[in-house]
Amino acid sequence: MSVRGTYFTALANEDVVPSDEARVFAIVRDVPEWADDLVDRALPHLAPPESLELARSRVEEAADADGVENALAVSWQSTDFETRFRSYLRSTGPREVLATVQSDADERPVWLVSWRSDDRYDHRRIVLEELHQRTQDGPCDDGRHEWSRGSVVGVLVCDICGYSSQSVTDWFGQAVRVAYGGDRR
Repeated sequence: MSVRGTYFTALANEDVVPSDEARVFAIVRDVPEWADDLVDRALPHLAPPESLELARSRVEEAADADGVENALAVSWQSTDFETRFRSYLRSTGPREVLATVQSDADERPVWLVSWRSDDRYDHRRIVLEELHQRTQDGPCDDGRHEWSRGSVVGVLVCDICGYSSQSVTDWFGQAVRVAYGGDRR
């Protein structure tokens, strides 16, 4: 699987040039007209929910107005952006879109495009991490599972790696610990 990330300006300036066979997906809510020719398709389900982005943006603006250094980092930390966005990605709609992107990436290179050049504070990094986590050869690292009910009574299935609680225990010797909000230590 080949999935990479970049930002709109790098595409527009041809600092990044995906191969002809690559699929380029914008993971933003709205793609401006000038960028229509840069991407194959928009995937707004992989953009942050509007409420989360609005909360983060308001904190960033307030921190910036107060002269706080690195207002963007402050906004990510104070809104718990990363945790909340990861939780959102595990909901039904985004999870299905991630599966589709993963299928595309098994057939050809895929590029995910968003706005920020610095991916430390861009949701693109989190989407890429989630996709890479889904394609690993084994289960999640011990303690990193996100459990939900499976189709068999009493069996849980990890939303990230797809292994069942029984398989994780029997095959990989991991302990299954369940709490609200996922697998916590």
